[in-house]
Amino acid sequence: MRHLNSVNKLNKTASHRKAMLSNLSMSILDKEHVITTLAKAKVVRGVVERLITHAKKGGVHSMRIAGKTVRDKTILKNCFPILLRRLKTVKADTHVFLNSANVPATMQCNALSS
Repeated sequence: MRHLNSVNKLNKTASHRKAMLSNLSMSILDKEHVITTLAKAKVVRGVVERLITHAKKGGVHSMRIAGKTVRDKTILKNCFPILLRRLKTVKADTHVFLNSANVPATMQCNALSS
């Protein structure tokens, strides 16, 4: 039974999964989109949306909490002010686009691309 097992483990160890999701979320914040598999895109969506929520709040505490996931300080310092500016006018959400049946999915954050 799968009771209380809501996280898709992606057939990875916990440390590998944490590092992979951190790298994917940094790529989305840096390049505004990423091409990955559908399962990984669905899992990383929650990570990116949490980072966007912390960016909405602003402040030092939120930046430090986001720093646990986003390890690159330049991405963190560059993306947080950009997100704060754009979130005033754009509703922030992430989209997962399927390219075709055999091609991996594309994940895009519209708060960064406007």
